[in-house]
Amino acid sequence: MPVESVLRIDDKPANAQIRIILDGTGVDLGRLLEQTLNSALERGREVIYLDVSLADPAVDAAVEIARNNGFFFGALLVDRLGCDRLRLQCYDPAVAAPNSMVVATEQGQALLDYIVEDQAAVSPLRNNPSTAIE
Repeated sequence: MPVESVLRIDDKPANAQIRIILDGTGVDLGRLLEQTLNSALERGREVIYLDVSLADPAVDAAVEIARNNGFFFGALLVDRLGCDRLRLQCYDPAVAAPNSMVVATEQGQALLDYIVEDQAAVSPLRNNPSTAIE
């Protein structure tokens, strides 16, 4: 694995969101995610997305590192920014409470249930952006 990760940050203050676009995973990814999450929280961002390139040979390591930082499944993005991507997300459940979401089909409910279960499986500290990342 390379020493340095290759990422870009797209800050959307009007939406209280940050999108991290990860093109290459390096050994510094955990530190970079921790710094980015802390900075995002300090600036009032409520939702942080991490778009991981599925063409990255270290995608498994990237997902594990992201999950250790509180990210959970968000979506599969086909042909976004030159390749397919896995979108992971990190936010406090109060920001987007599942009971306030409307789904139209059983498949939609199954996907929502999966996301809620995946969110519950990551560290509770990371699921609460009002708490600083250690």
